[in-house]
Amino acid sequence: MFYEFHDLAHAKIPVILHFDEVQNCERNYTFFKYGKITHKKTTKETYVNWHENIEFFYVTKGSGTLFLNGFEHAITENNIYSVNSNELHNISSKTGISYYCLILDNSFCTFLGANMEKYTFPTCINDETSIKLFKNITDAFLVRGTFREISIKSAASAFICHITKNFSKPTMVTKEYIATQSVRDAIKYIKENATTDLSVENICHISGYSKSHFSYLFKQATGMTIVDCIKLTRCQIARELLRNSNLKIHEVAEKSGFSGVSYFTRTYKKLTGHLPSEENS
Repeated sequence: MFYEFHDLAHAKIPVILHFDEVQNCERNYTFFKYGKITHKKTTKETYVNWHENIEFFYVTKGSGTLFLNGFEHAITENNIYSVNSNELHNISSKTGISYYCLILDNSFCTFLGANMEKYTFPTCINDETSIKLFKNITDAFLVRGTFREISIKSAASAFICHITKNFSKPTMVTKEYIATQSVRDAIKYIKENATTDLSVENICHISGYSKSHFSYLFKQATGMTIVDCIKLTRCQIARELLRNSNLKIHEVAEKSGFSGVSYFTRTYKKLTGHLPSEENS
């Protein structure tokens, strides 16, 4: 569970595109930038995440499940799927699925007259024109030459215009929306205070709900308990320290909020699939 940061405010191209292949708990990413593949990576992490920028998936092959705000949606090839601003989401597949992931900078959309935080799109968009315009964006990313930036912006603008005009609805502030927002606020609080002595009681109190009710809301929205979210966040902090510092394992455990080395090692192994000592091996 994590907040995904997108540094697009000053980017030449206010669009992120990557091609993902998912099976079981493994995900292969291929990133595109400036008309070429920039890098690839493989991860076993398929955690729920969220971000302010709107995201669209175009499934090219296979089927799977889109986990969206605590609900599961079956997804199949040749369809576009929407993840609205700040929605908790993740994609998984046991049989295998491939898809393009398109993330559009909100400030760019707002500049075009479409503030994506004020609009909501249907989960599935099965429309030939939308698919064609989406493919135009992926094609523009693979083009080299002087006008590649304007080609991508133009293709993205046409896609945004079409889907906003034909599929958007004003965002409604419902009880479910408020509850989901409280979960996101709790996750942000956990992330900001993960190295301190956090308690479930304190987090629930801040949310304004009772412990039992908020624990239920949190599990429904994220698929994990509050305690598991705290552990996972601490492991993410520890991973960065293990990869980017010369700290010893017991120092990493202390700085990431764990009470002891043995507990840290067991938890890290359980959540990441390998020991802390194997992180840089």
